Amino acid sequence: MKKLLFAVFLFAALQITAQTTRQGTVEYNSQLVPCYIIDLPYSTSVTEDAIAERFKKMGVKGKAKKGFTEYRNVVIPEISSSPIDAMMKVDRTSRKDKDASTVYLVVNPVGLTATTAGSTSVADFATGSTTFLNSLATTSLDYSLELDITNQDNEVKKAEKKFKNLVDDGEDMQKKLKKLQEDIVENTKKQQEQTAEVQKQKEALIQMMSRRRKI
Repeated sequence: MKKLLFAVFLFAALQITAQTTRQGTVEYNSQLVPCYIIDLPYSTSVTEDAIAERFKKMGVKGKAKKGFTEYRNVVIPEISSSPIDAMMKVDRTSRKDKDASTVYLVVNPVGLTATTAGSTSVADFATGSTTFLNSLATTSLDYSLELDITNQDNEVKKAEKKFKNLVDDGEDMQKKLKKLQEDIVENTKKQQEQTAEVQKQKEALIQMMSRRRKI
C-alpha cells in the first residue's frame, strides 16, 4: 500500500513538473488583455480552493468579479516586492476532462486597468508571474493531497464506526444467545417436571376409572 501511495504521489509530482507557464491573452472587462497561463491536473474547484487558501495564508481575500477573482493592492513576493493588482481566473481545460483546469493570471501595477497597462502585465512581471504560477502547481498538489487525506480519514472513521457497531451487535447477540440458552435449560427442566406431572395425572385418572362399578 505504501509503495502504491508513493507511486501515485510521484506520478502527480511528475505531472506538475511537466506543467509550464506560457504567455497569452484572456478576455477581461470585455477586452482581450495579456496574461500568464498554466494548466493544472486538478478540477476547477480544487484549483480555486487551493489558490484561495494560498492567498488566505498571505492574509488576503479576493473579490469575485465577472469570472475572475481580483486581489487588489497585494504584495506577491514571487512577482514583486511592491503592491500589485492580480486578477485570476480558473476554467475547465476541456469538457472531456473534469480533473484538469487552466489558470489565467493578469498582473498590473496598482490602480491601472488591464487595458491601460497594456503590455506591462507581460513585460514587467514575466519572471515573477511564471514563478508564482509554477508554485501554484505545488500548492494545488499539496491542497489536493490534504483533501485526499481528509477524505481518507473520514473513510477510516466510517469503517471504524461500522466495526464498532458490529462489535456492539455481536455483544448484544451474545447476551441474547446466553439468555436463550438459559431459557432452553429452564424450558427443558420444566418439560421434565411437566412430564412427571402428566404421568401423575394419568395415574390418578386410571385409579379413578378402576373404581367404576361394573354393570
